[in-house]
Amino acid sequence: MARLWARLTCAPVTIADAERRRQIQFLSGLLLALSVLGALSLAIQALFVPGFHRTLLFLAPALAFLLLAYGLNCTGRYMPAALMAMAIMVAGSISALWADPNDAFAFAYLVVPVFLARLFLAERHFLIATGTIVLVVMVAASALDVPVARVAAGSIFVVLVSAILWLAIRHRAAVEKDRRAELAQREARYRSVITTMAEGITVQLNDSTVVDCNPAAERILGMSRDQLAGRTPIDPRWRAIH
Repeated sequence: MARLWARLTCAPVTIADAERRRQIQFLSGLLLALSVLGALSLAIQALFVPGFHRTLLFLAPALAFLLLAYGLNCTGRYMPAALMAMAIMVAGSISALWADPNDAFAFAYLVVPVFLARLFLAERHFLIATGTIVLVVMVAASALDVPVARVAAGSIFVVLVSAILWLAIRHRAAVEKDRRAELAQREARYRSVITTMAEGITVQLNDSTVVDCNPAAERILGMSRDQLAGRTPIDPRWRAIH
């Protein structure tokens, strides 16, 4: 099961950035989960809920668009997929209010688009997207005669979630930046030490393949770093060195 899930949520090989690959994998998993939950909801409501046709008008197209977004994401078009998922969940919130203006959970749908906006959009665009989401839902709720108190509470809920996500991801970005800076400093110190050493040093992988060396090793072995890269201690080409 875990292997199947890994295959279904894998990122395209054309995406080299590790962070972006993780985001694509997360989005694939989210879209699949939403599709499964939507299908289950569709089946349950078809069996047990009177007046199901009103919900069907939203759920059926939503499932189709979720699967389309999943397909786009799997081909590396993660931004259109994320925007489509955001639009679907906003529509879900409006649809829930249309079906029942007193639905206490209608605004909970908006957590997903707000989170996706923070994950895939730049900070300024995230704030614009959040404001747009709140405005659209407020206008729709007013048109559907949703009680003003519920609209206000829902809007405050979305703003609070947005603020929490903004702070959390910003903190994570700061931590990641500090970690990368520390790694860069360590690498600089490492290179400074081995570069000035008189002894020849080669850096090898677990299989003894040479991946780096210092100038002393180049001088002693009579080969450049590029020539040494990829060789192993038992490489027959060493015989050519005298």
